[in-house]
Amino acid sequence: MVAAASHTPTGVAAAPGAPLTLAELERRHIAAVLERSGWHQGRAAGALGISVKTLYRKIRSYGLQRPGGRAGGPAARGAGEQTP
Repeated sequence: MVAAASHTPTGVAAAPGAPLTLAELERRHIAAVLERSGWHQGRAAGALGISVKTLYRKIRSYGLQRPGGRAGGPAARGAGEQTP
């Protein structure tokens, strides 16, 4: 069964005649929840009903990146950089 246009989540639009895969729908939903939470992974995971560890794994597997190119993790937070 394919969801009718009236049953698709807001902000999710597929090309005419091209249904979204479940993975793409999940990727878009996670990205939207992360944006709404200001990329606070604890709040986003709670809203999604998954653990922070699972959210982190999905962020990496879908290649999601926070605005400004900072993907999270120690390297993005400046680990190993010397202060002037």
